Amino acid sequence: MKIVHVEDDHLLAAEIEQEIKKQFPGAQIELIRTESEFRRRLPELVASRPDLFIIDVMLRWADTAPNLPEPPAEVMKEGRFSAGVRCQRLLTEKDSTIPVIFFTVLENSDLEAFRKGSTESTPYLQKSHDYSPILAKVKEIMQRREAEKRN
Repeated sequence: MKIVHVEDDHLLAAEIEQEIKKQFPGAQIELIRTESEFRRRLPELVASRPDLFIIDVMLRWADTAPNLPEPPAEVMKEGRFSAGVRCQRLLTEKDSTIPVIFFTVLENSDLEAFRKGSTESTPYLQKSHDYSPILAKVKEIMQRREAEKRN
């Protein structure tokens, strides 16, 4: 199982990776930390055919460094609060068959304003210290994908 986790909080990302690997030994988890990294690497990510993307909704554009990549106009206009939704839209344009889970601190009502045009079937889970909901959703999606492969 290969999962791409789009998350700018490295401590949370490490905890999620640890929990997923406990429940799914052998799982490979690739961490993408910023929206600019996601955009830059999207072609290779899609080509590698991950089983699932877990995407935080609020992401930094880029890590602080010399020669920061210039954000596109939509990023400047919308800001970081909808970065994960933009990432999901870009992914869906390239490959709409790869499942996505939004994993965010936002309430579902807050998320609705950003989801215009996104796939409504994209599950949303609110972050908490109880990782059982995200683990259950990963298991559900992986079981569904395995069943689809068999049919």
